[in-house]
Amino acid sequence: MRDVPAPLAAMLESGVTTLCHGWRITRRDGLVQGFTDHDRDLVVAALIFRAGAGISGSENALAQGLGVTGLEVSGALSDVSLTEADLAAGHYDGAALDLLLIDWAHPENYLLLRRGTIGEVRREGGAFVAELRGAADALNQTRGRVLGASCDADFGDARCGLDLTHPGRRAVTTIAAVEGDLALVLAGLGGTADGVFTDGRLTFTTGANAGFSTEVKMPRPLRQCRQFSRLPPHAGQ
Repeated sequence: MRDVPAPLAAMLESGVTTLCHGWRITRRDGLVQGFTDHDRDLVVAALIFRAGAGISGSENALAQGLGVTGLEVSGALSDVSLTEADLAAGHYDGAALDLLLIDWAHPENYLLLRRGTIGEVRREGGAFVAELRGAADALNQTRGRVLGASCDADFGDARCGLDLTHPGRRAVTTIAAVEGDLALVLAGLGGTADGVFTDGRLTFTTGANAGFSTEVKMPRPLRQCRQFSRLPPHAGQ
């Protein structure tokens, strides 16, 4: 049986309805954020739960056994709390999320209702919808090594064995142009043999994507961008 703190239990028994929900998100980079469906900000356990994002949750369904249950959290994207850039960069993928029941008249009285991780995140316009996955979802995740036709090692790690500091496997370049959503024109790689960086990794070092890495799929020969050769390397490596 769930233990309800005595002050909160007394408030519930009195019939007073000064309750709201709070969502505490702990991202994988360590950043902790709080949001609430109340109409003003609240301070709970020394963390500010912000009301400006308009966060709300779907029906919270729980079931006995190991069945995977979940709920959805939706809200608006704002510069103060949540940004579309952070969602697109994957900062909230796999983040821990705690659902709290809070007495907004006395925020020190709260109860942890549920704990899980953020799964799929959908963005549409200026809003987002995030799926909260329960603890049982971890039982559906693949653990250990998976043997298959393709290599399961992370590129450049100890099992991979490739020395990424070798000059022939590493290059610093500059983004000359963007072609669509999935193609970049890079300057300064005119002398590189075709296919050298296939299945490699592109890491951004400056700009809005600084620190973000992505896999190189199928590089194709492009015109040499000599007009960009004097730009300092800053885009990625």
